[in-house]
Amino acid sequence: MAAELSRTSDHRAALARYEEFMRPYVDAAQRVNPRVLHAANPRTVAGIRALHTGARVLASSFGRTVTSLVGRRLVEVAAEGISLPTYPIPPATSRSFNAT
Repeated sequence: MAAELSRTSDHRAALARYEEFMRPYVDAAQRVNPRVLHAANPRTVAGIRALHTGARVLASSFGRTVTSLVGRRLVEVAAEGISLPTYPIPPATSRSFNAT
């Protein structure tokens, strides 16, 4: 977003370009199976206990080992497919931060 904002003084145009670029990735990331939402939000005591037990198992050393070995095969991260455009480095201005 910062790069788009640096390309123009029209912030609305910059935000519109950013939205256009990011929209497909956001849409993909927001697709969630309703079963996953239901399982992650139990409504019964038994469901809450099962969720807590599962969380304890996953947080254990055994669970961390298993998830590190097979986790990537089970989860697709939408952000992995993002290929950001290359933006030119804007020239320094008097408003630029100078650490010296």
